[in-house]
Amino acid sequence: MSVDAERGLVFLPIGSASYDFYGADRKGLDLFSNCLVALEAASGKLVWYYQMVHHDIGITICPLSPC
Repeated sequence: MSVDAERGLVFLPIGSASYDFYGADRKGLDLFSNCLVALEAASGKLVWYYQMVHHDIGITICPLSPC
């Protein structure tokens, strides 16, 4: 997690939706898996997100917070 105090944002890196990468049981879009999420620090409201890999199967992704 990292914070941009000037803009009032908190950045959260989120990894895979499943620990074993077996995707057949995952229903839906896995919208916030393998992505970087920006939230308003004061309210927790979603500002934006960027999903680096959609519905990963067998791919290890280590998303990092901006510094």
